[in-house]
Amino acid sequence: MDRPLSVGVQPDDQPEVRAAKVLLIAAFRRDANEEAERALAASDLEPEEWREVTLFSRHRLRVDAGELAELNRQIEKVLEPYFARDRGEEVAPEGARVVEAQVNLFPVAARVVPGLPTEDHDARMVSE
Repeated sequence: MDRPLSVGVQPDDQPEVRAAKVLLIAAFRRDANEEAERALAASDLEPEEWREVTLFSRHRLRVDAGELAELNRQIEKVLEPYFARDRGEEVAPEGARVVEAQVNLFPVAARVVPGLPTEDHDARMVSE
């Protein structure tokens, strides 16, 4: 994927627009997961220097909406000079390869505790 793709669900989206966006985001996430799984499956075939710098990580952050927006901008700014679509082989350092950066920033949704529904079911939601 050489072109950036950003899709967000907005509060004023019409139901059919929202449904289409959710389907698009789900397809985008599936493709991203498949890309990561292929890389992981092929990791033993990579030279040691590439295995040492490959990273799969998750972090929990505590931010407000403004900070999350700023974090989005900062990450984009850090990645921008390396975008493959703008950085051809002729200007990249020798040995440079196309790599994929996957960034997901989203509020953690509460998980419903498994089990039979009860009257206090709403109180049994876990968010962390």
